[in-house]
Amino acid sequence: MGPADEMDEARLRAQELCEQRQAARASRDFQRADELRDEVRELGYIITDTADGPVLSLAPPFTMHERALADGSALGAGARVLIP
Repeated sequence: MGPADEMDEARLRAQELCEQRQAARASRDFQRADELRDEVRELGYIITDTADGPVLSLAPPFTMHERALADGSALGAGARVLIP
């Protein structure tokens, strides 16, 4: 399986999770919907909710700030991060 196949597989999985998230939101299970959104993000995609329904797109690369928050290492107590 090549990189393109892996990307297609990840996109299909992200689409499945997006559909499950819509069902969770419809049943007002917002905690599960948030968990599913996070799973989609781990696959490298983001969900943008629009008036016409959710839109799935590739996530931008991590910023230094997001990476620091994700691994909890780079920022100590009282650290300030300036985001332009």
